[in-house]
Amino acid sequence: AAAAAAAPAPASAVAADARRARTLVDHTSTQDRPLSKVSSSRTPAHRFSAGQTLRRSVTPIPMLRGVVLPSPLLFDQAVLVVDEARYTRDMLRKKLQRLSGAVPFQADDAAGAIEKLTDPSPARLRPIVLFISAQMPRTSGLEATKAIRAWEREHNIALTERLRIVGLLERPNDASGRDACLAAGMDEAIPKQFDHQLLHATLHRISANPPPSIA
Repeated sequence: AAAAAAAPAPASAVAADARRARTLVDHTSTQDRPLSKVSSSRTPAHRFSAGQTLRRSVTPIPMLRGVVLPSPLLFDQAVLVVDEARYTRDMLRKKLQRLSGAVPFQADDAAGAIEKLTDPSPARLRPIVLFISAQMPRTSGLEATKAIRAWEREHNIALTERLRIVGLLERPNDASGRDACLAAGMDEAIPKQFDHQLLHATLHRISANPPPSIA
């Protein structure tokens, strides 16, 4: 005889399963979430909430089963990618959009980035994070960072509202390159060959701490 059909699960068990499913969906990567369906009520791309910064500073980087969860910092927000090589810019833009849901803009050199970021008009580009190659033939990302930090000091930009700057290094495990980036005033530096884990761990870290104050 055929086995009897299983009895339906209790309502409480169904509800618990639904809650677990929603949790897992919320934790999935943003690469599969369409930008057109994102609410426009997010924090403006040029502004950070001091309260959010303080709360995040005591929160460990969120992980699920050993995987760093996507940071909401860049999702549907403008970022600026700067590298003198067009191929590298295109690769970085696509990678950032795929891994974080960011809206990437680009500048083909550091001088162009400085011009975009310090334009006094209301049309000034205000990305939430600047991703800039540390070493470039014409003007390095280190020099650009120093110029941007000097402009922020000159215009009395609040520490919590200063631009987040992430340096992009040619080689992984480049400790001296990272130290040079931090000394110039960058928030962090990562290799251009970053993956999901490194990107989002970095985003969680820089969103939990105010940008450095460089005299």
